[in-house]
Amino acid sequence: FEASFLYSSFNSKTGELYIEKMKAMQQGHGTGKEMLSQSIENIGYSNIKIAKAELAMDNKSAFEVAYNKSKNLVDAANNTPLGKAMSDLGFKVKSVEYNGGMPKVLFEKK
Repeated sequence: FEASFLYSSFNSKTGELYIEKMKAMQQGHGTGKEMLSQSIENIGYSNIKIAKAELAMDNKSAFEVAYNKSKNLVDAANNTPLGKAMSDLGFKVKSVEYNGGMPKVLFEKK
């Protein structure tokens, strides 16, 4: 049995939530979204100004598939499991850096 996990940090001075690493072992069950929701709830949605993440593994794969179709970085980030979960939790993609490595995504509140 493999456990799902979320490693994140929050800087209360800047209001930045940094999503370091995340893996939902039971995909398609909303596990990742629930972990993010609990983290955001514990910090307080109103305290978060921005959120940052580097897309790895499943999110990176989903990003690359979407990017190859649309050639739009923001659309590609929105089509990842993380992008969809963050959208459901009140955030939108502000910007994406991508140079062939791990895409870096900046989210802001909607």
